[in-house]
Amino acid sequence: MPLKAFSHKADFDFWENNWKVVLGNKSLPDYYLDFEKNLRIKKIFFEKYLSRKEKIIEGGCGLGVWVYLLGKMGYDIEGVDFAEETINFIKTNFPALPVKKGNILALEYPNSYFGAYISLGVLEHFEKGPLPALKEANRVLKEKGVIILSIPYFNFLRRTKNFFLPRKEKGEFYQYFYKSEEINHYLKQAGFRIIRSYPYNPAKCLRDEFLRKRERPGKVGRAVFKNEEKISFFLIRTVINSFIPRRIFAHSLMVVAEKNKYV
Repeated sequence: MPLKAFSHKADFDFWENNWKVVLGNKSLPDYYLDFEKNLRIKKIFFEKYLSRKEKIIEGGCGLGVWVYLLGKMGYDIEGVDFAEETINFIKTNFPALPVKKGNILALEYPNSYFGAYISLGVLEHFEKGPLPALKEANRVLKEKGVIILSIPYFNFLRRTKNFFLPRKEKGEFYQYFYKSEEINHYLKQAGFRIIRSYPYNPAKCLRDEFLRKRERPGKVGRAVFKNEEKISFFLIRTVINSFIPRRIFAHSLMVVAEKNKYV
């Protein structure tokens, strides 16, 4: 079973506010620029598995940063998100950026329209599970189309910690943490063949599980240590990013799959 996390309800209001918090005092162009300077594993996966000859959709594009950056890299990409205020905000800064309001459970595109579908940190927020969204992704993808998604990882550390110190159900459902075999099972049910599964970002897992104080639901956690980022940098550059420790501590899974049947 996946691990259920409770905090904020991931609804319209939450995401509209979340993106404002993410931006802080930065302008959207500055946020894009800063993000571009710190590209990590996602860019590697995109360059390896996405084609510049195919149309790409990002389901749940948020502030549109990947639509902007991948478009800048020559990919034919567009994004949809249900946060209408956020989409309007993007359009005031980048009127030509191909993002629009949409529902990833009912996309306004014909069957087999896209060559690739990306979804980063989205599917874990559906309390009834990711299968309906994955089936809709299957519908709009061409045969052998690629899906790239990232989800929070229910890794060995979290499983062990949850066994001895189960998470308390405080607040409303926020997200799931999935084991690799669980998300792979959903992808297969939705008509996909797994190509690769890669755990990444162990430093974030260690920060979240050990270096942050527990706050009331709806509050942003404060770091216990002022030098948290320095600690994280040191950790990720040492042993935890090697093969076995990364699988134990990774915060997220990046999964690549190919559509191999219609459902």
